[in-house]
Amino acid sequence: MVGLMRGINATAKKIADLMVLNSAIPPQGMSLEAWRAMGPITPSYEAMYVMVLEQLRSGYSVGANIALFDMDGSLADYDGAMLESLNALAGPDEEVLTRETLHEFLKKEELPHIKARLRSIKRSHGWWCRLKPIPAGMEVLKMATEIGFKPHILTKGPKRAAIAWKEKVEWCQHHIAEDIDIHITSDKGMVYGKVLYDDFPDYMLRWLKTRPRGLGIMPVTPSNRDFVHPNVIKWDETNLDEVRDALIAAFNRQAGDDWK
Repeated sequence: MVGLMRGINATAKKIADLMVLNSAIPPQGMSLEAWRAMGPITPSYEAMYVMVLEQLRSGYSVGANIALFDMDGSLADYDGAMLESLNALAGPDEEVLTRETLHEFLKKEELPHIKARLRSIKRSHGWWCRLKPIPAGMEVLKMATEIGFKPHILTKGPKRAAIAWKEKVEWCQHHIAEDIDIHITSDKGMVYGKVLYDDFPDYMLRWLKTRPRGLGIMPVTPSNRDFVHPNVIKWDETNLDEVRDALIAAFNRQAGDDWK
């Protein structure tokens, strides 16, 4: 057991050295307690350090070929279901929402009547389970698996809709695999992977901040059409060979190397 723990701690330090976090996690050889004593720290990075140890205890290793896949808007048609639900609740004088106008509308979510509608939808039993799979996203998931990646689902769960957490797991088990690994989190930057497939630019940027050599693949949607990043391949269903080549490069890269 002592030897195992020494190996885990040594590997955690290697991971810490590979992360470019601007000294936001303990330097190699420094314990979490000693680092904390130096002054204020960012809680999310303290949690990340602890999580790295937990992940290693579960069998992860430096450079493990894990591909992370977002659920809502990437593998599951959240927008389509939300459009249908919101339009069903709209008054006679309200505009009919489309995929082009949905995200502008959702920026009004702090308005009391909009917040109430969204809360009601997200808390509805069966709503998350009924989301339809997105064929283009499932195609990339299948491709990554065939290349050799171990796919993990990485999704955010509404903090005030516990039913969503349960139904997201059920959706993944039904549409992907019963034993699929699932991470439901508030901070996607804390989860390890060589690849992230995600439609939302803010989540992609947060993940790339802690994975500067990671590969991002982003399905093109009306809300992210203008997003550009050197580490991100935009997937518009016409460039499958480009996506495959990038996935193969990411799979073959060694720890510390760039996939490009």
